[in-house]
Amino acid sequence: PWQGEVTQIKHHWWWKINRVFDQLRVTANFNGFVLFLEEDYYVAPDILYTLRLMVNFAAVNCPSCNSFHLGTFTRSLSYQEHATKVSVGQWNNLGLSFNR
Repeated sequence: PWQGEVTQIKHHWWWKINRVFDQLRVTANFNGFVLFLEEDYYVAPDILYTLRLMVNFAAVNCPSCNSFHLGTFTRSLSYQEHATKVSVGQWNNLGLSFNR
């Protein structure tokens, strides 16, 4: 069944992705990974470095991985305990990154 909230989120992301990949001159010839962040996100200073590590790791260990999420909705997560870990999981839109 049709769910308005889900449809709205899909349209939001569809517009944003098309705008970045197809309409902006600055990204017209860029084929690397783009990190999509909402305006109310806080990020760690090493977020781009971490993304680069994830992309390089996936190229060797998970060739079918085509998007990277640099955040989690899990509020009880101990960041100090899990700082060196990467997980393969379900899609979410928190710190989403992918390429063309």
